[in-house]
Amino acid sequence: MSAVSEGCSVLMVIPNEGKIWFLNNALKLRPGAATDYRVSLFKNNETVTDDSTIGDFTTADFDGYADVTFDSTQWDDALEALNLGISVLSIDPTFDCTDATPQTVYGWVMIDDGTGELICGQNFDTPRIMVNGARETLTPFRIECKTFA
Repeated sequence: MSAVSEGCSVLMVIPNEGKIWFLNNALKLRPGAATDYRVSLFKNNETVTDDSTIGDFTTADFDGYADVTFDSTQWDDALEALNLGISVLSIDPTFDCTDATPQTVYGWVMIDDGTGELICGQNFDTPRIMVNGARETLTPFRIECKTFA
């Protein structure tokens, strides 16, 4: 018979090899068909937090706007640098504006197109004003995985 401690939690450390494994399996090696993703800019002043859901964000809708779509084959193999697991997208999501009316965007979110689930997102340090001729390129577009010991 084994004893179970109540009220005890353990902070797990994911070694560098495990970070690479997690990123590759989460982003590019999922079973079945390639997973489709999309990156959207959002126009409401919402902060991306641990509790965020896709319903918290209002997608930009300026003239010329389109979500950037890609699939799991477009992620490079994950690598490790300075104890970070890093996965880089082989394309740079780019958004072009042809609208004469300015629209402020506050950041981006990445969504699993099959499930509609919010995977990750980021607020811009400074909101961007999108107006005719403006271009926003997310480069390099990468996801980092870190554990704290």
